Amino acid sequence: MLNLKKEIYKKFFFMLVGVFVVLFSLAYFLLKDLLLSHLNPQHDNIVLIMDAYNTIWVEILVAFVVLGTVAFLYIKRLSDTLLEDVQHLGEYMQAINDKNYDAIIQIQHYTEFLKIALIFKNLVKRLKQKEKK
Repeated sequence: MLNLKKEIYKKFFFMLVGVFVVLFSLAYFLLKDLLLSHLNPQHDNIVLIMDAYNTIWVEILVAFVVLGTVAFLYIKRLSDTLLEDVQHLGEYMQAINDKNYDAIIQIQHYTEFLKIALIFKNLVKRLKQKEKK
């Protein structure tokens, strides 16, 4: 079995890095080639223009890293809350399996898990009634 939390982080990280490397490299080299092809070496100061060009790309890189970090932290928070609700649901199912029909479930974040928990509660009521008979 795969560890869901590690798998989410790993896929997000590799996807983010891969997309960035491809897009950054493509844009950098295509724009650099386009810029150099339109410059006249005798009249334009190529060194100053290339310094400005590289500075712009460093700023783009910094912005991407900041936005990537914010996105990663958001995905991490989302993953943690999701896993917390899944853990509570699993504990509730284990309690039912141990025939503790009075167990309490504590879903805190997602309504989908709350709906599942309500269905389980109805099933538990039926099981409890069948066991009394």
